[in-house]
Amino acid sequence: MATLGELCQFLNGGTPSKAVSTYFEGDIPWITSADIVSPVVNSARSFITDQAIRKSATNKVSAGTVLLVTRTGVGKVAIAGTDLCFSQDITALIPNNSKLDTGYLVQYLQTKKTHFERLARGATMQGAGLL
Repeated sequence: MATLGELCQFLNGGTPSKAVSTYFEGDIPWITSADIVSPVVNSARSFITDQAIRKSATNKVSAGTVLLVTRTGVGKVAIAGTDLCFSQDITALIPNNSKLDTGYLVQYLQTKKTHFERLARGATMQGAGLL
């Protein structure tokens, strides 16, 4: 049986420096776990610039990418409805389409929410270590 790491690429997020206000004057959606409120993320509360992406640990993913909250709000799962960037609270999972169907991956992760919460409870923020 293959591991999730053998079937997907993981991509971590990051937060551009809040001290540089111009980073948050762009048109690229940047989400946190609080923005994941439905199965598909089509909107964001914050927008960043290309420079913010280059100068931080955030990453930009394409619409259709699976998003899993691995820190604050552990276990929430959604699909990016548009190209977007994301905070360190989220890990993007990009499945190898020849080995794993995106819809199946989402359903699988949703069944593991309690497992992720149990691993995270009482521990320090472990990020993608939950996977």
